Amino acid sequence: MHFPDAVQILDWYHLSEHVHQTAAALYGQGSSAAQDFQTGLLEDLWEGRSREALRRLRQVRKPLRARPKREALRKLITYLENNRSRIDYPRYRALGLQIGSGAVEGACKTLVGARCKQAGMRNGTRRGAEGVLRLRAALQTGEYHNLGTDPQKTAA
Repeated sequence: MHFPDAVQILDWYHLSEHVHQTAAALYGQGSSAAQDFQTGLLEDLWEGRSREALRRLRQVRKPLRARPKREALRKLITYLENNRSRIDYPRYRALGLQIGSGAVEGACKTLVGARCKQAGMRNGTRRGAEGVLRLRAALQTGEYHNLGTDPQKTAA
């Protein structure tokens, strides 16, 4: 991993989408029961009560007989269990961290897509691409002065 000290955060929108899909599978798209399920579960997760959220999901699953509904719940439970270390939203908010990946996805589109995905841009080396992306990132963020005395060397 390039950034061993990085804080990994599960994108709130993506998590909300998983909850929404599960609610629709259980109670029907747009039903008041689906809305209640979503609201309660997302509130627990927003407030850092992931243990309670998982307990609630397991309780809902117990009496279910319909296989598609049980499977939808199983998928959501597994998703949350696999991401427990990435859903401490109160901590992230307290630290002033972004809980959405939109900014990073936009930067990838701007930096990488605009430079590396154009016609004729695919034949470069990884080292060369990393150098060019480093320069583009420095220009976009106003950090060009931090590249040292020879920006050409940085891109090489």
